[in-house]
Amino acid sequence: MNPRFSSEVAGAFADEGRIPSSDIAAARTFREFASKRLDDLLDGHRMLCLPTSPILPIGRDVRLSDIRAAVHRIVDLTGIAGLTGLPQVNLPVATSGSVPIGLSLIGWRGGDAALVGAARSLAREFSIGQSEELA
Repeated sequence: MNPRFSSEVAGAFADEGRIPSSDIAAARTFREFASKRLDDLLDGHRMLCLPTSPILPIGRDVRLSDIRAAVHRIVDLTGIAGLTGLPQVNLPVATSGSVPIGLSLIGWRGGDAALVGAARSLAREFSIGQSEELA
């Protein structure tokens, strides 16, 4: 099999093993800083609520530079929980025309059960996915 990758993904594979150790160290330092900052902000009992995506969907006919800029904005927002190791859920709370509008909740470290409980409560409030699983 010979899969086709986007230029960004192919570039990441091509860079494998060639990232300077100083860049890796800087990334680890940033991750530690971001994790501590969010742990302090959420303080073991708060949740961060933010849009699931910072932008509207991009069209298929836009320039590659616009796609790259959009991807960076999306990753900057959607990568917070993954970067810091915190639990996250996303809820499809509404639509605008055919565009879904999502709400993302990030919980405190170890607060997975509380996060799921809050998501269930919000899902009931917004009548999202009404089924026996949410009851």
